[in-house]
Amino acid sequence: ANQRRRKAGAALTEALAGSSVLTPAGVPAGSDHVFHLYVVRSEARDEMRAHLEAEGVASAIHYPTPIHLQPAYSDLGQGPGSLPVAERLAGEICSLPIFPTIEPAEIDRVAAAVAAFDPS
Repeated sequence: ANQRRRKAGAALTEALAGSSVLTPAGVPAGSDHVFHLYVVRSEARDEMRAHLEAEGVASAIHYPTPIHLQPAYSDLGQGPGSLPVAERLAGEICSLPIFPTIEPAEIDRVAAAVAAFDPS
């Protein structure tokens, strides 16, 4: 299953090249990635998700709140604005469909829907 996820992740990264989203960072030499999630970034994330939904492509936001703003960490005193990069990224991330049995045609469909999104 992990090898199929790696293959799907590589195919999705290739298919999204040149689109408006930032794809996951490359894998360092000697490392591997199993693509449990395929998380992209877009400054127009919410608009992109609406576009994807209209195109029949699922998406999700798995981590909408940065850790420092979670109730369990409130005693650390890191309120809104204290970690601006993490807060900005939380507003840009979006998970696209990926799973071990995703077919090449499904990858192409996801990539085409993302490519058709114009954030301007």
